[in-house]
Amino acid sequence: DLITRQLRDEGVDVTALRHFEGLTTSTSAVLVDAQGERLVVGYRGTALQADAAWLPLDRIEGAGALLADVRWPAGAEAALSAARKAGVPAILDGEVAPEVEQTQVRELQRLLFSARHEAYIRHAGLR
Repeated sequence: DLITRQLRDEGVDVTALRHFEGLTTSTSAVLVDAQGERLVVGYRGTALQADAAWLPLDRIEGAGALLADVRWPAGAEAALSAARKAGVPAILDGEVAPEVEQTQVRELQRLLFSARHEAYIRHAGLR
């Protein structure tokens, strides 16, 4: 698989990488102009619908911290829960705030959002 090969070529450990038959990978392109302004163009694949049961959650115990993304709710919830049980600090990337689940938030010690999501945070009672 092209993505697996590219990651491996860059020195990324792909031993826990999983392929899901019939599901697609999300991809993004980041364009940066001469002034440093960026534009992110993304395609959201279907692989983030996959079950999280395969995650190697026992590996979280040895981590210095965990970063979870709200776009895969099942994976984020499982990883955040494992991090909390292991005493590992956890960060939830809430940039896509409307997808944040209350179960994910309960697993956090700290919650960080960008300023533009302030109204959502207040509305959802996350403050």
